[in-house]
Amino acid sequence: MTNLVSQVLENHPETRTSDNKLYIKCAQYLGAETLSDLENTDLSIISLHKCRQKLNREGKFLPPQDVLEQRRKRGGEVKKYMIGG
Repeated sequence: MTNLVSQVLENHPETRTSDNKLYIKCAQYLGAETLSDLENTDLSIISLHKCRQKLNREGKFLPPQDVLEQRRKRGGEVKKYMIGG
């Protein structure tokens, strides 16, 4: 799965900012052409998300800087809300 995700992220930078786009593109790489074809793949959007996160932690296939900053800000807001601030 990691090889597939790496290949898609490398060849399609737009998938670096959206797990949905990553899922669709990975499914296409596996031959899916219709929604019905998705049933014949072993893809899980959660598994793809985790693979992308692992690669990102290794410094690979990072999204643009503005997206990283937006995610950091949003993460901080969620954390602040969760602790009651």
